[in-house]
Amino acid sequence: MRKWTKGLYLAMIFLAGCSSDPTNEELDTNSGETSNRDLVAQENEEISLIDSTDDILIAYFTRPENLEQEPTVEAVSGSSFNVIDNTLIGDVQVIAEMIAEQTGGELFSIQTEVGYPNVYDEHTAFATREVEEDARPMLMADVAQMSDFDVIFIGFPVWWNRAPRAVLTFLEAYDLSDKQIIPFATHGGSGLTNSRNELRTLYPDYQFLEGFAARAGSVEDAEPNLLNWLDELGY
Repeated sequence: MRKWTKGLYLAMIFLAGCSSDPTNEELDTNSGETSNRDLVAQENEEISLIDSTDDILIAYFTRPENLEQEPTVEAVSGSSFNVIDNTLIGDVQVIAEMIAEQTGGELFSIQTEVGYPNVYDEHTAFATREVEEDARPMLMADVAQMSDFDVIFIGFPVWWNRAPRAVLTFLEAYDLSDKQIIPFATHGGSGLTNSRNELRTLYPDYQFLEGFAARAGSVEDAEPNLLNWLDELGY
């Protein structure tokens, strides 16, 4: 089975950037803007405080849960993965679980029906075609009661300064115009701004709040900034 979800906290797994590692989380070419900051904030942009009584969903897309086959622990380089209890977890999931622990939100893993190739170069080519074709990959599952949630955290690795196309499938599967949407991402150097701007352009009726971005492979180091960001949001 290629799909799995395991809940383990604070596991640092993948190195940043485009590497030869066939199971690296990122496909970030580091083109366009470059950011050395984990917390992404736009000048003159205010953070909207969240109502503490809001119901929260934390939806995230992470590469190891979307491969054709589960990568075997024996084949994984120790420099690229952190293996805990014989389980591999992506950086985005690590951040999602941090957010869930702090906010009490419900986790939802965005998983595609067709898995991405395990081999890195093949995966890159596959994902590139999705961008070129403006694809919307089919997802394995829906959120059963989306109307119950007021706030949606949406997490993903930055691929070529964009969110993976499966994230767009998710955002278009529901009417989210009455919800606050908060992006968070991991990246290899490009930051979150271009990805967030694309989402705001594609979905002008959605309310996107200030997001959070961390360098891939250093999500544990980003935890203090993450907690400060959540505190500013009202958590």
